[in-house]
Amino acid sequence: MFDLNDERYTHFLNNDQIDTTYPPDCLPSRLSEPTTEKSKQAKFEQIDLNLYKKDARMVGFRTNITRLRPWIRALNLYYYEYMGKLETRDICWADSPEVITKDDPLKTIAVEIKTSEDKLNPLLYKITLFVRTGFIQAQGNHFEKFAKEDFPQLIHIMGTLTDETSQKQIITDTTPPTDANNNGTYTKLKTPISTKNQHTETEQEDTKITVTDEIQRLETSVTHKISQMLDNQNSNFQTLKTEIEQVKLIIKCTKTVDELDTLLQASKNEVIILNERLNNKKEEINHLHISNQQLKDTLKESIEDLNTALQSSRNETHVLMDKLDKKDEEIEKFSTSNRSLSDKLDNLFEHNLNLKSQLLTLLDPQQATQVKTQDKFTLQKADTSHLEEEYVPKVLLIGTSNTKGIKEDKVTNAVKIHKSIQYTIDEATTYITQYEEQPNLVILHILTNDLKKYEPTTCVDKLMHLVHLIGQKWTQSKCLISLATPRADDINHHTNGVIINALIKQKISNCHHVTVVEHTNMLSGGNTMMTLLSDDKYHLNDKGTSILANNLKHAIHSTLNITIQRNRSRSRSRNTNSRQVGRGRGRGRGLMGPAPHK
Repeated sequence: MFDLNDERYTHFLNNDQIDTTYPPDCLPSRLSEPTTEKSKQAKFEQIDLNLYKKDARMVGFRTNITRLRPWIRALNLYYYEYMGKLETRDICWADSPEVITKDDPLKTIAVEIKTSEDKLNPLLYKITLFVRTGFIQAQGNHFEKFAKEDFPQLIHIMGTLTDETSQKQIITDTTPPTDANNNGTYTKLKTPISTKNQHTETEQEDTKITVTDEIQRLETSVTHKISQMLDNQNSNFQTLKTEIEQVKLIIKCTKTVDELDTLLQASKNEVIILNERLNNKKEEINHLHISNQQLKDTLKESIEDLNTALQSSRNETHVLMDKLDKKDEEIEKFSTSNRSLSDKLDNLFEHNLNLKSQLLTLLDPQQATQVKTQDKFTLQKADTSHLEEEYVPKVLLIGTSNTKGIKEDKVTNAVKIHKSIQYTIDEATTYITQYEEQPNLVILHILTNDLKKYEPTTCVDKLMHLVHLIGQKWTQSKCLISLATPRADDINHHTNGVIINALIKQKISNCHHVTVVEHTNMLSGGNTMMTLLSDDKYHLNDKGTSILANNLKHAIHSTLNITIQRNRSRSRSRNTNSRQVGRGRGRGRGLMGPAPHK
């Protein structure tokens, strides 16, 4: 804390260091008007924080010619002598020009206040005293610190200096007033010389004149010597000042070198740390390369195993197809033989009837007619006795508008399907509670709309509640959940569908009466096949509806353990010209699909 009463600073108030550094001839005899409007509007030794815009980061005030040297002394005392000895401050004092002469007088005194705590931006603010106009400004990022903390201390010092200076000056009552620019005009007072009595005797006049001449001669000699001494002192002072400036530059360079050494050491430490990080990253990259190569090798082995298994499956398929062809030929032979035997049996039976008729005609014509009619009825009954009505399972299909295009009677002949369009899970729940006839299988395709309104967990909970309701109402019925089909209208809806499908498969893992049907064949490389969607990008078009119906068909047969009857066109298989790949026989394997890509 700066204390003006401290003995370290009181002697600076009276010493002649400033007077020696800045002799009277380097300061103006009167001040000029400032050139800028803001400088002209500045107050006398008062700071107006609103004078400049905040972006200018500066404040300023004016002084007059009589207080110009005291302000230089105050700045030197507070900043150079006090702050310059603080460890956290670095003070740079500079004159412009550096060498002051009569032809190139002093223009400005600049004081830079820096901090050693901030290496990147050490400058707090810079104080500039414009000697010719008496304008003093402080500019920098911390200009408010000068206005609030430093300026009151400087005003206090100025009060002390002004009081002390006034005691040393002799001002007469005839001192002219200051002009419009606060330029004071001083008159050098000559010391009055005491004279003797006007009535002295005439003989003493000659002695007085002689003494006066001697005094004038001595005065001239002393004045000349003093002038020479002053010239020598000025020359020595300029030399000393130049040396001081050089010393300041050397000190500044030394500090700069120290700062550079510190920055260099910090940079070296950062380089060491960065090299360590780089080595760690290189090790991680090498580890990733090794892991990647291992994965590639594992994948290659898996592909080879799959190719081997696929080839083995193809070979087994060829063998089975050969056996199937042989069995088909045997069945054809048996069928041909059966038809031949049936024809023979019919002929024999007809021949037998004719013989009976002929025999009875010989015995009794009326009885023969009755026997013949009875035998025909017996034959007709024997031919139709093996036809019994087959039992057909019932399936209840509840779905959204994506199931509108499904024709129930075209899906499969193995079951009887009843379809009901319900757009939400809540609507499907209401419909189930009102439906009376018990089906063998309930198919639910009702996730399309709900996944747009509810969170995935909510959709799954509502659907599992409906499945539980079906299990309670029809204990012998099975339930088939048709998972959400791929869509491209909104990535969030598509993602919700994927999440819901995964949660449903997890939920039903322990439910034996509930199965699911997936529609992954509507994806290509993990992406939705746009050729299966309508213009709104989530409803299925005719092709997509056909794939959905086919998926439901296979799921129905799998859930109800019904074998899918595959129609084999014998006339087509017999036509060797229509086969793309053949083995030289009537029936056989069709064109095998391409091998999977490696």
